[in-house]
Amino acid sequence: MRSGSPFRSRPINAWLLLAEAGGAPLPLTPRTAALLFGIGLVSVFLTPVIYLAYDVGSVEHHHMLTWLMRFGGGLAIVPFALAAALGLARAPAPSPGQRALRAALLASLILFGAGGLIGLTISGSNVKIPAHYHGSIVGVTLAFMGLTYWLLPRLGFGEVGARLARLQLWLYAGGQLLHVAGLVWSGGYGVQRKVAGAAEALRGTGQIVAMGVMGLGGLVAVIGGTLAQIALLPLLTWAVASALAVAGSWPSGEKTTEFTAPEWPVSAATVLPLTGSHSRTVLS
Repeated sequence: MRSGSPFRSRPINAWLLLAEAGGAPLPLTPRTAALLFGIGLVSVFLTPVIYLAYDVGSVEHHHMLTWLMRFGGGLAIVPFALAAALGLARAPAPSPGQRALRAALLASLILFGAGGLIGLTISGSNVKIPAHYHGSIVGVTLAFMGLTYWLLPRLGFGEVGARLARLQLWLYAGGQLLHVAGLVWSGGYGVQRKVAGAAEALRGTGQIVAMGVMGLGGLVAVIGGTLAQIALLPLLTWAVASALAVAGSWPSGEKTTEFTAPEWPVSAATVLPLTGSHSRTVLS
């Protein structure tokens, strides 16, 4: 049993970076943001209290950790998510380079929010449970997909076209949203998790259609995920090949690399690149 949903806290920094880089900063002061991060730590410090108060095998221990999983992470994530949504609503029209970043942020908020709301409806052991964590985890994945598109050109790997990036993000998000919707629909009929074939007991048309929606959504999501690989692999392959070619062109023992520290804090506008003024290669 996990002491909480660790992925609940992971998208916050990604949302902050995507919002700033996408021209839709969150309407939060640094002090307010720091306070919200501090509130998020409350659920972390409650975990050892539960372990000390109840035997690990007791029903109370199980119930308290389940409660912490459902509600603990939301203490900080909900205000950040609302602020991100408000920032998007208030933001001016994006530039071409900002559209994919805003798409990633919006898609992440939608999937993560859907997963969180589904988690509040869970009762019993049915497919609402995987619907919950598929929504939440994919929300995190989408945020980091957007960050990948933003970071790669700043790390010397080239840039993915804005139109291709948006298409990939919405295909992946839309497919996963269908997948989650099918699971929730099936869970409403009591379809059990971790079973297959006849054990699923899909007796009615509604159950069959719901699982079909889940499968269709999964297929669309796979297409979206594959499109991400198609978009990113050429950039990464070229960068690796270039690095190997450069390394092979130097005589053995004649290359060293020194890195100088950037000025901190590093913001969305001043992320440390692997090439440029923050690093230099010295030949002996």
